[in-house]
Amino acid sequence: AVDGKNATSFLRFGSSYASTGPTEGQDISLWAVDMETIVTIRRIKIELPPCCKDSLQNAVIEILDTDQNVVSSQQITESRRKMLPNDNDLVVVLDMDWVKGRFIRIKRYGGLNLNLA
Repeated sequence: AVDGKNATSFLRFGSSYASTGPTEGQDISLWAVDMETIVTIRRIKIELPPCCKDSLQNAVIEILDTDQNVVSSQQITESRRKMLPNDNDLVVVLDMDWVKGRFIRIKRYGGLNLNLA
């Protein structure tokens, strides 16, 4: 994963990461995963435990190509955030319209923490 501190290190598909906040001197927290090849992305689903419910509020999900150009981008709005039936966990679902890309990046602006577990 990329947290802004080392832009060349990516965790592989299936990994998890928790960020404490933006890189010093910057106003953005970010996380990215390298799928290692171009894949077709239909939907992104993120489940958050109670501790992290607000960590994706107004974050942006980006799909990037091999050269790390943004090919698709969606903001996580309140309408995309749903409570799971157990009333503890939150799920965010983004329909990505079968976009092709290699990297998935989550960005949160405003000096706010981005916590994924």
